[in-house]
Amino acid sequence: MIQVHEALEIILSRIAFKGVEKIPISQALGRVLAEDVVARRPNPPLDNSAMDGYALVAQDVRSAGPESPVRLEVVEDVPAGYAARKTLRSGQAIRIMTGAPIPPGADAVVMQEDTERDGDYVRVKDKAEIGENIRLAGEDVKQGETAVLKGTVLKPSHIGMLAAV
Repeated sequence: MIQVHEALEIILSRIAFKGVEKIPISQALGRVLAEDVVARRPNPPLDNSAMDGYALVAQDVRSAGPESPVRLEVVEDVPAGYAARKTLRSGQAIRIMTGAPIPPGADAVVMQEDTERDGDYVRVKDKAEIGENIRLAGEDVKQGETAVLKGTVLKPSHIGMLAAV
């Protein structure tokens, strides 16, 4: 009987290296990465909302609660894939979807479950801390950081990361 490491050496010595090839990312599932992939840009590329809700100034809702909601004017709706055209001011909120860039002037996002829409206004029923529900640029991978290591057998999560960076 031989040891595991000896068996592995025997097996690996008989495997012929087939070389490196470039293939479309859509065909990469299950393949082995030939070199480290370094992020050419951060992921996410911009500060963005971690959930559907309202971007606002945290200080405006410091006293908000279920029995004492704070009423803010909704000045814009920003779906994912779009950026706000307006700069948020105190007393205002911008409806925002998951993944949409944080509007200028906002420093927090309150999730929609903690709000109640009232026409052109929203009643915020919970306070927010600065940075709450905001994913920062580069939070997953910074520019220049190795995103996926050489030798990785590519799974769907790796392919998503490769596409992102």
